[in-house]
Amino acid sequence: MKSTLDDAPDHEAPTLCANSRGQPWTVSGFRASWRKLRIQLEKQNLIEPGLTLYGLRHTVATILREIGLNDRDLAAALGHETEAMGTALCKRG
Repeated sequence: MKSTLDDAPDHEAPTLCANSRGQPWTVSGFRASWRKLRIQLEKQNLIEPGLTLYGLRHTVATILREIGLNDRDLAAALGHETEAMGTALCKRG
């Protein structure tokens, strides 16, 4: 993950990832981009059909926890207001 983030374009967005203009994603912009990518990945059999953004968010939270992020850093990476929100997301199955 570190190498992926290191290779990402520089941006001024107050979030972990930014859109192609270096700005934070809007909800509709992210959904549209995610839909295109999801369809492409499904056609290539790289993901199972029907993967949702919530499911993807849960997976990211779990991976971040497994690589050692503490509660504060996990909450910051996921854009949560409290540490408990990220911790709860990791515990859901």
